Amino acid sequence: MRLFAIIFLFVFSTAGYAQVIDDSSIDDINSGKVSFVEGRFVAYLTDTVSIGFIFEQFSLLGLQLAGTDIHPLQITIVNNPPDSTVYRLRSHPGIAFVESTRSDLVESAFMDSLKKLNLTPEAFQNARIDFLRSQPIGSFIIEFDYSVNEARLKEIMGGFRNVAYNITQNIARTVQIYTEPGNEEQVMAKVDSLPFVQYVALIGLLED
Repeated sequence: MRLFAIIFLFVFSTAGYAQVIDDSSIDDINSGKVSFVEGRFVAYLTDTVSIGFIFEQFSLLGLQLAGTDIHPLQITIVNNPPDSTVYRLRSHPGIAFVESTRSDLVESAFMDSLKKLNLTPEAFQNARIDFLRSQPIGSFIIEFDYSVNEARLKEIMGGFRNVAYNITQNIARTVQIYTEPGNEEQVMAKVDSLPFVQYVALIGLLED
């Protein structure tokens, strides 16, 4: 059986945050400063599972989820690729959607206002070019299919040599699972043995 980790939820008056246990926390456990949450634990999942798959699998096991944190990979394009590249990205089977951060509504409204001025074709085109040059270059947000992990992402984007990007969402996929108080260890062992679970974690509270 894989080693159980412990997650601490450090509780303050207005906010909390989570941290995986380290050696500095052992003294807090031994001194009795830590209390463990009963009837709930965390499972860390593999990086290709989808939220639909997880709901289905845990439902089949008769386990109730207290919460999920499962999000697909996202990147932001930081250069200005041609329309043909954007079209290829939109058509890729591993990509869920490509969203532009630049508003076409602003440009459309400006074009409508120009048309009301009865400009010559040359003056109209010059005004349009000046407007476009004054606007910030829009970027694109790309969200991948849940099955795409970071290794697969690099393979996909290797086919788009003219695209520069940053990874903006790559979060560990986790779920919190309810169980009967006192039955945590047995259920954790069952969940820990699942092929799509990396490890499971107790939840501890450390009062400040």
